[in-house]
Amino acid sequence: MSVLSEVYKKLETNILPLSVINSALSHKTTDARKSLLKRACQKGDLIRVRKGLYLLGEEKELYCSSVIANYLVDPSYVSLESALSFYGLIPEAVYTTTSVTTKSSSSIKTPVGQYSFSHLKTSYFNFGFYRVRDGEYKYLVATPLKALMDYIVLMKKKYSSVEGLVEDLRFDFDEFLTYKKFVNKEKVNEMLKVYRSYRLQVILKDIRSRL
Repeated sequence: MSVLSEVYKKLETNILPLSVINSALSHKTTDARKSLLKRACQKGDLIRVRKGLYLLGEEKELYCSSVIANYLVDPSYVSLESALSFYGLIPEAVYTTTSVTTKSSSSIKTPVGQYSFSHLKTSYFNFGFYRVRDGEYKYLVATPLKALMDYIVLMKKKYSSVEGLVEDLRFDFDEFLTYKKFVNKEKVNEMLKVYRSYRLQVILKDIRSRL
């Protein structure tokens, strides 16, 4: 039985952190586990995404990039252009999965895609995201409003009105307003308490005036 078969039989999962593999193969020696992993990667049974993280090779095209992003850097959640695209708020295709994190900014190239992680200070990070289910997996993503604010903060954008957003990003404000659970006066007021700079207050107040 291959390392792939043993791990999958025990765990029934396709995304395999090294700690999970080691636990599933705890009956084998460290050298034996390393040898099994090496052979599985050489045969294409496993894909080494980066140190300590593997995927089942036979399902390479089926993985959700957002799920992998959450695994690559912890803590993090999908935001910025990837989240805005997820909600249908910008028309451009996004080829790099973008996330925010309290760790240092980084860019990670893997066999299954490009990932970027932008640093946010803790006070801007610890709110405005939730868990989405993708098949058997779950991942964290920013709400539409939080993804927008993360973008404005990190790109150092200065918008005096919603019209500036629409022109610069080709932002679909009408679609944005359909996410009433996440885009409402209560949520905007909560953000106004966090984002104290003038440029962020201006755009938040303009959004609030249109709700």
